[in-house]
Amino acid sequence: MQIITTPAKRAALFVSVQLLGLGLLAGGCAPKQPAQPAQPAPQAQAQPAPQTGLAFLGYFTDKHGKQLSGHDIRNTPPFSTAYRALLRRNKLRDSWLTHFDAPAKLVCKVRINGAEYLHVEGCKAHSCGANNITVLYSHDEKAIYARLTQNNETVWLGEPPDEIKQVFGQLQGIEPPK
Repeated sequence: MQIITTPAKRAALFVSVQLLGLGLLAGGCAPKQPAQPAQPAPQAQAQPAPQTGLAFLGYFTDKHGKQLSGHDIRNTPPFSTAYRALLRRNKLRDSWLTHFDAPAKLVCKVRINGAEYLHVEGCKAHSCGANNITVLYSHDEKAIYARLTQNNETVWLGEPPDEIKQVFGQLQGIEPPK
């Protein structure tokens, strides 16, 4: 079987098939059923980007109701265990990543597609714009993901799926519903 690869060869084959069909019709070999017109091939319709369900659940608090920052929970398992393992896997040793010493941002609880996550942010003192980290941690999902910016270069940690990467952009400035 020969594969027709050029437009000229495809056109010649089309004309040959058409002439053969006309010859069969003229010779009385027409099919008993009328031929169905060729249906156009279905075209792939653009699917809208999946919408990620993100909901603010509140601030993370201790047993006394005090709202906690990344600095407050940095040494508290299970978050600290998962977070430090993520840093080790990526060979990150900068102290600002483990201490969360820069401006204290409150830890939020968020729901993403039905799963609850802690949203933790930290940055390097005096250079938050160029050196910062945003972490999503779910104890129930056994997942931790981070978007790390160092010297204005951003990398993903924990191999977040695309739907989680989309959420990182939505987390900026998330606030409780009014």
